[in-house]
Amino acid sequence: MSTQQPALQYLKEMFQSKHISQVAIIDDAYFATPTRASFSGEHLSELRIRIQSWEEPNQDFVALQLTIETDEDLTESHIGKLYAIRASSPEIQSWFRDYDNVQEQRRAQLRQLETMLKEELGCGVQTLSPADPLEATALPQLIFIDYYLDPSDRPEDSLALAESIGERLAQNFAQITKPLVILMSSKEHITAIMKSQFRDRARLLGGMFYFIPKVELKPDPTLLLKLAILVRSLDEGHAIQEFVDAFAMELRGATEKFERKIRALSMEDYAYMQYLSLQGEGMPLGDYLLWLFGTYFGHLLFRSVPQQRRELDRMRFEVIPESDVMPSSDFIDLYRNVVAEEIDELGTHPRATPNPEETNQPPDPHFGDVFVAENEKDALMVITAECDLMYAPEAEAKREHRPEQTVLMIPGELQEQSPANGHADATTYFVPFRDKTCQIIWRVKNIEAPNFAGLRAFLGEKKFHRRLRLRHPFATQIQAAFTNDLNRIGIPVPPPLFGRCSLSICHRDANGNIQRRDLGTNSAVLYTNRTGDEHVHLKLKVVAQIVEVAKICVSSIDDQIATQIDEHAKLRLNSSKERLNRFLDDLESQLTLRQPFSVRANKNLAIPGTPVEILRDSSKLDARLATTPIVVLVTDAAAGELED
Repeated sequence: MSTQQPALQYLKEMFQSKHISQVAIIDDAYFATPTRASFSGEHLSELRIRIQSWEEPNQDFVALQLTIETDEDLTESHIGKLYAIRASSPEIQSWFRDYDNVQEQRRAQLRQLETMLKEELGCGVQTLSPADPLEATALPQLIFIDYYLDPSDRPEDSLALAESIGERLAQNFAQITKPLVILMSSKEHITAIMKSQFRDRARLLGGMFYFIPKVELKPDPTLLLKLAILVRSLDEGHAIQEFVDAFAMELRGATEKFERKIRALSMEDYAYMQYLSLQGEGMPLGDYLLWLFGTYFGHLLFRSVPQQRRELDRMRFEVIPESDVMPSSDFIDLYRNVVAEEIDELGTHPRATPNPEETNQPPDPHFGDVFVAENEKDALMVITAECDLMYAPEAEAKREHRPEQTVLMIPGELQEQSPANGHADATTYFVPFRDKTCQIIWRVKNIEAPNFAGLRAFLGEKKFHRRLRLRHPFATQIQAAFTNDLNRIGIPVPPPLFGRCSLSICHRDANGNIQRRDLGTNSAVLYTNRTGDEHVHLKLKVVAQIVEVAKICVSSIDDQIATQIDEHAKLRLNSSKERLNRFLDDLESQLTLRQPFSVRANKNLAIPGTPVEILRDSSKLDARLATTPIVVLVTDAAAGELED
């Protein structure tokens, strides 16, 4: 049995469970007749010259009645007719020998894939040229498609064919589940951009579109593993495909409904809204309409595909699907645009009377405005409520400009985003800035508070310029972080929580038996601080007892060395003896034992510079005494146990 047989059988069962029974391979290697592109450039001229120099053409050639004087006369139809009669003459065969050899080499690259799909995985396989239609009665669930679909090997020609194939796939699979598509190529320079261009032109879904080099299309572990990973996520891919297709279809309807709704608004509607509601509040009509229209359009979209949305809501990825590139940047781009928008420099109210000296006009800041210093590192965000920033420039307006109004601004540091730059404090991630994805770490304990009248001078002095506006809820999150920090209640630090514990000093005697000195519950203090960390503080009499035990251990080790034959065992014993003697000779090390030590439940702690270890788990005592001469075992005092 082949070493690959179990893996192939597993993959075959996976194909069957995902209902993959038909596979198509689309490649220019399967062109039955050469195209004109197969003889592009000098090769086309060479073919023309050979045709023109044939002195005694046969009857089949003469019957074609071809007039070939220039390269332009060699049309695709003419080339096809010549290729069809190639068997009638060795001369005509020689014209197409190079083409046939190249085609055979290209087909040979795919033969192992064909054989594996047919014989090992039990699939029906269609081998098609880019011009061939799919069999309507046996539509494939899996399609392998070559990147360079045109013999010219020019990407622009291949992308045009990809678009044509995409249109055919859309028609063939309009009413049924769409196939998984695997792009392939024998070329080594297929970049991520080229793959995405092919996917876009063919209108394929990213989650149902992958790339595998042709060199890997053979039944070895790499291909089997890749196919298994791709196929196992097929159900999720189909659900996402249905959602995207339904959404794209409903998007047209939602757009038409949205357009009808806004076109139905009369001039009076706009006038009433601006004059009666907005003018007195100072809110510009354009800003209001963009908010209103955007919210309404989002409402239409959210209601557009309820069934498909529920399917995705129920989805739970058990495994991460395979990808031949890093995670898509498209999702990040989508999210960046939700977090913030890049905006113009700080101006004045759009309804203000034009003034050549704009600096004399009141500024027009908004909640969420982010000002970035010229060093492109320091940032300030406006956290004053939008209603306090609004004003109307007209003299008769109800909401007049208040020069003394404070503009609260929270400082932060703008950084290019990376996993290493993650921060636990108030941080806004995925901030778009100068074609980069950044994060801003906000310092919620600091605040700048210029007033309206001095805002321009304040920003000019610090060389800050308005660059971004954070959207809700991201700006609101930082505002809330500041107010929460401001409103927090400082609780006095409580005393530690004391508990009772039992203490035992443990060591091994000359015979290797564990000896314990039980010191009861009045030999150490066990307490827990406000962070929940548990500490053990040994009393002075315990330290004195440990010193006595250390002397006993040295004597016991001397007895063991005297009777020990094994040299390695002697070395281990001498090492322990030296460790104990250093401790006995060093008062500073002994005093170390008087410090509180943090010891977690069921853990042990070796005290540096001493031969002592504190242990909270009695089940580990035997193991710890194998490496440490003295172990102080600390256990919780039993209920009702009296102090010594």
